[in-house]
Amino acid sequence: MALVVILIFAVHLGWLPSIGYTRPQEDFVDFLRHITLPMTVVALNIAATVLRFQRQDFLEQMHLDYVRTARAKGLSERLVMWKHVLRNSLMTTFTVVGLQMAYLSGLITIVETVFNYPGIGYLLLNSIRTRDFIVVQGVVLFMVFLVIVVNLIVDILYTVLDPRVRYG
Repeated sequence: MALVVILIFAVHLGWLPSIGYTRPQEDFVDFLRHITLPMTVVALNIAATVLRFQRQDFLEQMHLDYVRTARAKGLSERLVMWKHVLRNSLMTTFTVVGLQMAYLSGLITIVETVFNYPGIGYLLLNSIRTRDFIVVQGVVLFMVFLVIVVNLIVDILYTVLDPRVRYG
């Protein structure tokens, strides 16, 4: 997808630069132009997976007994969808978002390489090429730490979304 985005928006239309980096302190507008394509590729990639799971779970929730009961009580369709169906389907969405963090660490490595963008993934690949295994271990440890923190936040959000899920 990164190569298609480069081909369309950088080569054919000429709207955005295809590679490179500008520090935000030097030229903030140019920084935004350089970061737009890589962030779009990452966001579209993750959003596609999350939305697919969200839609599937939303459709499953709509046919459960509690939704029929809410409709039978006379609640408006909008209230049933927002308060009951969406709230219960968000549990699956947060789980998928938490799992996507592990996928994201590999995705940014590829995206940063394609766009020649200096980031943590680019650092990881250069460290592997130069056999600097201390830096490789540090970057992998940092990525694992981020995945653990995001999963912890997802677990905490479970208790907010569903009061039946309490630790203790």
